[in-house]
Amino acid sequence: MPFGPTPTLDTNDRSWDLFPISLHCEQIVDVSNGPTWGEIRIGVSNVEDLKNYVSTIYDYNVSQSEGYINFFKKPGHFFDQDGIPTLIHACFDPASKIITTVATSLNRPMFIQDLVAQHGIPDVVTWGFDFRNRTAIWFEEGIAAVVYIFDEYKVLGFGQIDFIVYFPYQPNDGFEERWPFKQISHDNPVHGHPYEATASKDQNPFNFDTIVATITTQPSRTATPTFAPYIPSPTAPP
Repeated sequence: MPFGPTPTLDTNDRSWDLFPISLHCEQIVDVSNGPTWGEIRIGVSNVEDLKNYVSTIYDYNVSQSEGYINFFKKPGHFFDQDGIPTLIHACFDPASKIITTVATSLNRPMFIQDLVAQHGIPDVVTWGFDFRNRTAIWFEEGIAAVVYIFDEYKVLGFGQIDFIVYFPYQPNDGFEERWPFKQISHDNPVHGHPYEATASKDQNPFNFDTIVATITTQPSRTATPTFAPYIPSPTAPP
């Protein structure tokens, strides 16, 4: 099931079939523990828990199918900087109704260095679902993120995170043969609009040594929640 911003497609494009724009819920074979998103714990909370919790965030439009549930923010409120996710998607086990994966958009500034500060350097950075982004994955943490890679600000800045996925913890060994890595793009999706800024052609364009060195010289960071309302800083009078 697709979510997120519409990528520029060509006749050979597979973007809609790639993780994380498509969660591939049917590929999740076991119910097991994972991280927590708000009040929802992967492998513990059920569909009703998720519905109840999400209803406290916003009055979403909801659709549900076998093993998959979507929460869509009502039209007219996209990118309004209130911190409320415009899209939330989840996989659940059809038999037990236990939540196995949650994917949420972000509507507040968050960058790759914020996740590095919390979880360390990602286990793998691979091609994204289009040429504008990359997918960073922390397998043992149960975290994946869509990270934009433009050097100059467009809709999102370099290193800014658009979506986060919370999935069951898994070991690093053998990740190449498991979900979700088997459902990612293994090639550089070079298609795109000719008037777009040129994006990096490197699979991993992030300098994590520099990011880590910068983090170690800064005060401890408070984890940025992906679901809390955005409160703008007051502007000092001239």
